[in-house]
Amino acid sequence: MAISRRDFLNGVAITVTAGMTPWQALQASPQTATQTLYYPPSLTGLRGNHQGSYEAAHLLGREGKKVDPSSLPIEGEFDLVIVGAGISGLAAACFWQEQHGKQQRILLLDNHDDFGGHAKRNEFHVEDKTILGYGGSESFQSPRTNFSPVAMGLLKTLDVDIERMAKDFDQTFYPDLHLSRGVYFDRKNFGVDKIVSGDPGRAVADDIPPERLNGRDISDFISDFPLSEADRKTLIALHTESKDYLAGMSKEQKIEWVDSHSYTQFLREKVGLSEIAIRYFQQRTNDFQAVGIDATSCSDARICALPGLEGMGLPPLDAESLADLDEPYIFHFPDGNAGLARLMVRHLIPEVAPGSTMDDVVLAKFDYSQLDREGAPVRLRLNSTGMHVENIEHQGKPAVEVTYMTAASCTACAPGRR
Repeated sequence: MAISRRDFLNGVAITVTAGMTPWQALQASPQTATQTLYYPPSLTGLRGNHQGSYEAAHLLGREGKKVDPSSLPIEGEFDLVIVGAGISGLAAACFWQEQHGKQQRILLLDNHDDFGGHAKRNEFHVEDKTILGYGGSESFQSPRTNFSPVAMGLLKTLDVDIERMAKDFDQTFYPDLHLSRGVYFDRKNFGVDKIVSGDPGRAVADDIPPERLNGRDISDFISDFPLSEADRKTLIALHTESKDYLAGMSKEQKIEWVDSHSYTQFLREKVGLSEIAIRYFQQRTNDFQAVGIDATSCSDARICALPGLEGMGLPPLDAESLADLDEPYIFHFPDGNAGLARLMVRHLIPEVAPGSTMDDVVLAKFDYSQLDREGAPVRLRLNSTGMHVENIEHQGKPAVEVTYMTAASCTACAPGRR
């Protein structure tokens, strides 16, 4: 099938000026975001810090361009200007409105073409079906234990029931299909392409109950690894024996050592694994730490349930770390934390979509033309990069001047409260 420009934009019909690429049309000005057919969740390709979201900041940070706010027109006055319309920025607007009333004039600025920050919604339309996915931030991390009363209060205001989320998550989907986790050993690093199934190990914030992992005995599992016999024996001992690998150190020295040494160093220097065997663990911290074990301290490796660290008399993990390890990662919307961002936007700007519950927001088609309406108490301005914030005096009272840049112009907003 030939792919037309309309197909490339996933059905978003936009009149494109000759010589402009689709992203340029979408990023051209904040006014573009007020068009009824503007709908970023349906865009394809790489998202995140997309083309058009960073050029204005690079003008200052990389090219040394200067902005003189005093030479710019003042667009208007707001009670609150928030730079960044991710979850934190949206929550700040909700809290401000709760404390000061819905008549407050609030402006949210974001350099991206969509709100939510890391919590992005991806929509795909196949025939008569809508497929939702999360383009970043997926789930609430340990909300039962680690969320503050203030955070839980906001969830209540937005009609978010975390116990409903937990109940609706199918934790035994894979176990019921008789599936298990496995490890793929590739030829480049291990000399052979091999999959070893039946991994009995737990994952941090595991969404599968420990008794349903369909795992094998750890010794049998490791015995199938394409490693030397010596490495396999050392790995089995690492997982099954409670050994003090830092024997001879005081508790304080042990704490300092695990805080200042990577898990890679621990495996190499204290456990005695070969470089090939160490590669087995290399990516085990990627999900939670966003880096490999070579950049993860032994202290953080404990939070990821990596073996060998619990027989050395270290202090127990604190309550927050234990919750992150033990509380399952199951508290999320079908579109990840974008569902929370959408709830907050609808709470602040009700005209953007009908409904009022965590259920009806899932399939609600947001009207982005309502985000930045003239005269609305809350305005969310996309494709707008905050460039300069300065405390000023306005009519004898302290205020704040905010300067932001779009692809078309540089503008100042003043005065905000201080």
